[in-house]
Amino acid sequence: YNNAGTAPTFKWFKNGVQVATSINYLASRLRNEDEIHCEITGSEPCSAPIISDKIKVTVNSLPVIKFDGDVTLENDGPKLLSPQINDNIVSYSWAPTIGLDNLHIKNPRANPENTTTYTLTVIGEGGCIAQAKVRVVVLKEIFIPNVFSPNGDGKNDQWVIRNIADYIGTKVQIFNRYGQRVFHSDNFVTPWDGMLGGNQLPIGSYYYILDLANKSKKRYTGSVTILR
Repeated sequence: YNNAGTAPTFKWFKNGVQVATSINYLASRLRNEDEIHCEITGSEPCSAPIISDKIKVTVNSLPVIKFDGDVTLENDGPKLLSPQINDNIVSYSWAPTIGLDNLHIKNPRANPENTTTYTLTVIGEGGCIAQAKVRVVVLKEIFIPNVFSPNGDGKNDQWVIRNIADYIGTKVQIFNRYGQRVFHSDNFVTPWDGMLGGNQLPIGSYYYILDLANKSKKRYTGSVTILR
């Protein structure tokens, strides 16, 4: 507008409707295919308005990322992370780096040692950025001891099943040699102390049935010996 004099006036239009009178128009809430143009009128008498070309707006959509819940690793090797994305993506970035085979592809394989939440950041064709998180749950292999000594010395006083806390809802039943059930839990979290009704059970072998709360519903059976 160099030929518009020292104090020109500005009129901005969106789809033919005046929306601003400043030198610069800060647009908001634009829609795809909106048209913007400006009319500049010089400060000199009888100045004819200068009308700019129309600018047609293209609004780029924000990418949307979805995951189908947690991903579970259960001693079965790496798992593919499979986000669902509604846009053409030009850039992928995963964090943290630990346990992933590639940080810059859509579907890396995850194999962390411990439960980890990953964040995926994507950039769409129009430059819009979106993020989403997915948790990879690591279920570690359980270890069932075959002996414990509940004698109050602070050493091996309880029947502790290693990593059982990863399998919420695991059912455990324990029987004596006569087939009488001496312990049961529908969600085995607290280690067994070798007690029944507040009394110590006698030394000897007992027999357990453990139904693991995992996708395979694997059943473990065996014996555990109480020593004192």
